[in-house]
Amino acid sequence: MPELHLKGDWLAEAGFETGTSVTVKISEGCLILIAETDEVRDLRKELYLVKKSMKHIKAGVNNVVNRD
Repeated sequence: MPELHLKGDWLAEAGFETGTSVTVKISEGCLILIAETDEVRDLRKELYLVKKSMKHIKAGVNNVVNRD
């Protein structure tokens, strides 16, 4: 499996702090690394919480609908 390891102070200077999620895009033989912004990270967390809530709501509705 191919791997790529990057290290150096330049990463933090470019916005890639340790633990920062990245999006990797490939375009015409080039790898493009995009650091996840705080806004995107917050939106991902919010989406996770909404999906989790929806699972509980669906389970509750199913319990009501399927009562004997």
